[in-house]
Amino acid sequence: LKELGEMISKVLLACGVPDDLLIKYKKNCTEFQGRHHTFLVGMCDCTAGGLPPGTVFLTGFGVGSVHRKVFITRSPCTEPQDAKVIPIVSEKPPDMLQEDWNHLCSLPFGAVVFSSPQDDKAMSLVESINNSDLDGDLFFCLWDPCMLPFLEDAVGGLSVAHEKDILAEDNKIEDDPLIGAIVPLEVNGKLCNGVVERKADDGENYVIKCNSHTELMSYEALTSDLCEVVKVLTHRGKGRHREIEVLWGNGEKSWQCLSTLQKEVPTIIAEYAMERNLLSTNGWGWCKDYIREAEIVDVCDHRVFCSTLQVHVLHDGDLEPEWKDAKDVDTDLLQDYVEKHGISLKDRRWKWLQNEIKKAKKNWFAKAQDRVSDVKRMAEYSRFVESLHRAFKKREDPNSKESKALGQAFKLSLDIGKHGGRVPLDQLLRMEIAGKKAPYADRFLKDV
Repeated sequence: LKELGEMISKVLLACGVPDDLLIKYKKNCTEFQGRHHTFLVGMCDCTAGGLPPGTVFLTGFGVGSVHRKVFITRSPCTEPQDAKVIPIVSEKPPDMLQEDWNHLCSLPFGAVVFSSPQDDKAMSLVESINNSDLDGDLFFCLWDPCMLPFLEDAVGGLSVAHEKDILAEDNKIEDDPLIGAIVPLEVNGKLCNGVVERKADDGENYVIKCNSHTELMSYEALTSDLCEVVKVLTHRGKGRHREIEVLWGNGEKSWQCLSTLQKEVPTIIAEYAMERNLLSTNGWGWCKDYIREAEIVDVCDHRVFCSTLQVHVLHDGDLEPEWKDAKDVDTDLLQDYVEKHGISLKDRRWKWLQNEIKKAKKNWFAKAQDRVSDVKRMAEYSRFVESLHRAFKKREDPNSKESKALGQAFKLSLDIGKHGGRVPLDQLLRMEIAGKKAPYADRFLKDV
């Protein structure tokens, strides 16, 4: 039997497990009698009535009246916050049907069944463990009686009140995200910038101000498509005087100060900057943080919005699609979509696609070059992840500020391979990871 891995061992030490106790356990766990850990597949609770909130059931683990707990985390784990100590259900819960309990007890060893939240607004138990999900992840489970007291003191235990605690946390009153938002207002026949100043005294509407003009708007009106920036059309000016012309959801166009909308719609501005090759020019470099590198893998739907044909696209690794201008999406994906749905390219909204398909057939060599360049990027990405992991392993104190920062950066680096983006890291650690000449310094890292 294999010993505990280095990463798991480091987390256990960070949780306060004494060195001598861990060394003793590592020696004993190579025999079945002394082995009190394993990796189990995560499963959702499919029983009627369900497991009590904040509990798990280990299949094939045995049942009875003994109240036990288990330490659970998922790799990659780098700090105590990535784990939880959770009660194990060993007796039939009062609300569970006997046949469901019999079914759970009949399952072979190899899975950890997570209880489901009773309120769909509450964070699920599995999400609270290192932002995990149930798409096939393996969970490290340890129930050693000598180490559990140290682990429970470090990461905290979960009880039946777990779900209520998380729901209460979610329901805390926070700063209203609409306060300070920019809203297009028509004043005396002219379009101007209104600012959401505060919640109205009635508790339902919002006070919008534009110079001396004041009016009330409902939450629904503020969050509708009419108040959204649809697209950046062009720009003018330099430095603090740089402005962008935007198209609003109501079809109106207006010039806005770039710095004003930078915090409101950074992704839309970044897409414009990328299309116009502005990312490396003065005043536009910040847009690199918002450029998505994840590929579009599917086109789900289409619509005409403000006279623009848009398609509902799904990026690799995402669960929810987003609307995007059809002309900004890969021709091959659009061709598959129209063929699948029987859409005629003679339709005036899609006629342009016919010419794009003809161009794409002639540009096969350019596509091949793009794929070759992706190989280079993947090689750089692999070196970047390895460099972060090496730096994390070098830190002897797992609870030090540097160790936590590097551990979090390492976990995040595994996600950007699918979702795009960059890893935030302070300047000193950035120099250790990438130096001044590493090709991935600017591609995968950003300063904090």
